[in-house]
Amino acid sequence: MAQLEGRLAEMRAAQETQRAEVNGRRQAAEGVRQARLAERDAMAGSVNRALRQRYERLRTVKLTRVVMALDGAACSACFTTVPLNRRNQIRAGTLIDACESCGVILFAPEEIE
Repeated sequence: MAQLEGRLAEMRAAQETQRAEVNGRRQAAEGVRQARLAERDAMAGSVNRALRQRYERLRTVKLTRVVMALDGAACSACFTTVPLNRRNQIRAGTLIDACESCGVILFAPEEIE
C-alpha cells in the first residue's frame, strides 16, 4: 500500500507543471466567459422581456439551436410548414413566433440580392 501511495505521489509531482498550465488556461477561459456573459446581459437588456424569457426557457431544455430561420415555407429545424399568414408576418417583422411543431423561435433570413 505504501508503495502505491509513493507511486501516486510521484505521478502527481510529474504532472504538477501540466496541472498548473491547465489551471492557467482554465482561469483565462473563465475570464473570457465572464466578459462574454456581461456583453450578452447588456445586449439582452434591449430585448423584449417575454421573448427573452421564452428564449432562456428553450435554451435550458433544448440541446440544439433555439432560434432558427424560415427555410422557404418551413421551419429550418424540423421542416414543418409554417402557415402562410404567420410566415408573412415573420418576414414583415411584425411577429416573432415559435414553430408549432418543435418550438424553436423563427425569424426571416435577410434576402441576398
